[in-house]
Amino acid sequence: NELKQYLKTEHIKPIEWQNIPKLETDITPNIKEDINYDTEITGSRPIFESRYERYEWHLKNGFDNDADFVWFKQYELSDEYKQMYGSKVNEK
Repeated sequence: NELKQYLKTEHIKPIEWQNIPKLETDITPNIKEDINYDTEITGSRPIFESRYERYEWHLKNGFDNDADFVWFKQYELSDEYKQMYGSKVNEK
């Protein structure tokens, strides 16, 4: 009650908490499933035992699809890449 009186003296209208409209929005995040592209076999692609083997295979053989290219670029930003090849990104 004291707060209501104070707000009236300051000309501040209190929020009617019981009358707040509900927002009907879907806030579900767009989550993409983590697909393990290392085990996919397309064409004559081998199964890679390690990520650096896949990276080197792509250097020699190119990319079968956009997902390969995305994986390749993400690998170049990884700590494993920096430890094995240094911090310089491949310009090929």
